[in-house]
Amino acid sequence: MTDESGFGVVRIIAATDGSHAARRGLERAAELAVVMGAEVVVVHVATAVARWLMEAPDESFARTRDDLWQLLEEVWSEPLQRAGVRYRTELLAGDPADELVKAAEDEDAFLIVASDRGRGERNHDDIGATAMKLARRANRPVVLVSAAM
Repeated sequence: MTDESGFGVVRIIAATDGSHAARRGLERAAELAVVMGAEVVVVHVATAVARWLMEAPDESFARTRDDLWQLLEEVWSEPLQRAGVRYRTELLAGDPADELVKAAEDEDAFLIVASDRGRGERNHDDIGATAMKLARRANRPVVLVSAAM
């Protein structure tokens, strides 16, 4: 995709799981987007089981899917709204690191921004397993934002 100048649109993939650490990552992605004039693609990766449940025809599961979309688009993306940057959201399913790498490739993103640990990771001394996997597998720069800051 190109903008009116004929140059490509710079995209940043920003991962979120709704945690405090992920919010810090989105704040950093917003700062980078302002400086770079970039569009941010906010990505939440649900487990395959969660995605299957959300796609089930049962009304209670549909409500869960709708609630998750609302969180992603309104609550979790608030740092980007506040910064006034262009953004859009994607809800994916599968292994978070693999899906983030694939999203970055599909979007031809310049870089990926994620927190150094996610919602389920308790050890605060090390980089989380998903962040480490993401950094190892990505074929573009990965910015890991410290959850401890």
